Amino acid sequence: MRCMYIAFVDDSGSDDRSTFQVAGAVFGKEEVFYDLELTLGVLVIESLIPEDQLQFFEEFKASDLYTGNNAFRGIKPADKRYEVIKRFLELVGRSKLQIAYGAVPKRKLLGSVYGSAEPIDVAFRACLPGIQTWMKENANNERCLLITDDYSNGKIKNGIRAAFRQLRSRFRPIEYSLGMLEHFHDAIAFCDSRDSIGVQVADMCSYFIGPHLQNDPESQWCYDLFKSRICHRGAASAANMVEDAETHTTIEMPNPLL
Repeated sequence: MRCMYIAFVDDSGSDDRSTFQVAGAVFGKEEVFYDLELTLGVLVIESLIPEDQLQFFEEFKASDLYTGNNAFRGIKPADKRYEVIKRFLELVGRSKLQIAYGAVPKRKLLGSVYGSAEPIDVAFRACLPGIQTWMKENANNERCLLITDDYSNGKIKNGIRAAFRQLRSRFRPIEYSLGMLEHFHDAIAFCDSRDSIGVQVADMCSYFIGPHLQNDPESQWCYDLFKSRICHRGAASAANMVEDAETHTTIEMPNPLL
């Protein structure tokens, strides 16, 4: 019996202070996300959000939770928010989810011949091969549905859609090939993060991967809680190569990254 695998993708690092643009994906069987939604609702939301504010709560946004902004403004002391992050990421670390990410050193990209490229687009392309490799090695008879945050920026959204289509070909003559992402379903879906715990989990992980790559000691404890689930650490170069951020082995993309 076939299982439904889902990969949720979100990004971080778009602000000027971040050295890396990150696209992070969490993926696994659909029932894992269902269980995670129920557990987070009971153990995390109730422990943080005052009862009279529950009706206004919409989503876990990592940057807001960590810094105490927007939905989490006024929740003090900070240790209370950090405890929720700890419980959230401990759940991810104990789950059967896998995590893959693509990271782009933005300054290097901007200084290259690809300087006009969208860093999110490049990071996205560097992330997906890791999911494909894991699926081929661990779920070869299954397929994965890709869902990403619904970007309001039309240029970014169209770039991500085009990147996916370049890597996951339609099955057509003459080649009769699915391209590099043969274990993916044939279309990418866009979803408002407020409606999807999967996208929110991807956001939480992506947010703390960036500081880890920048060797930021303050938030390293957050990264440590889920790092055991990471199966792919793709650091994109300015050409068509993706290097594993830890082993330094390389993956050559079938088409240029850009």
